Amino acid sequence: MSGSFQPDAVWASREIGKRLVTTVERHLARLESSDSPSDSEHFELWYSLGRLKLDPWRGLPKADLEQLRPKAQTLEERLRHQLSLRGSPLRAAFFRGLGEVLLKLSIAVREARSRLERGELGVLFTSYEFEHDIMDRRDRLGFAIGLTANLEAVPPSEVTKKIKGVDESLRELLPEARKRFRDLGHPIDESSDQFPKEFWWRT
Repeated sequence: MSGSFQPDAVWASREIGKRLVTTVERHLARLESSDSPSDSEHFELWYSLGRLKLDPWRGLPKADLEQLRPKAQTLEERLRHQLSLRGSPLRAAFFRGLGEVLLKLSIAVREARSRLERGELGVLFTSYEFEHDIMDRRDRLGFAIGLTANLEAVPPSEVTKKIKGVDESLRELLPEARKRFRDLGHPIDESSDQFPKEFWWRT
């Protein structure tokens, strides 16, 4: 079975997993010591744990998954315990941090649309910027929001409404943007098999 995995992909997946675990442990340690992380750090915690839990990790062999899955579950239980102690302020901080990321995503989507309409997409808004400012941010939101279902943290209605609005704009933008970048020889990443099936923007 191990022969079906590319060594570079396995190494990259392992490093990502280690980095996510380190990030979650650092932020959880602060919460457990009654420290007060910033809103953006709360979001980073939920995103990192969400990715550990929800990423398909198709680049990892079974032996690695058998170590990663229990570790992620233990970290989730630690966060669940903190939420049982002071859930409301922790959830509020997370959703404020999520709102910051959502605002940046919304601005980037509007800029990309404007550049596309002026024939500047791919020149003044590169495929790298599109991947970083739009696709990666939407991935991060996807993993963080995905974790809310596990932890029974229902997003406020205004957050849900804003996400829906941004997604509608992104659905309109993506087909034209993908064609534009392909025509320029700089296609954006469409590795749909590396993401949860719910991540429609990666299909």
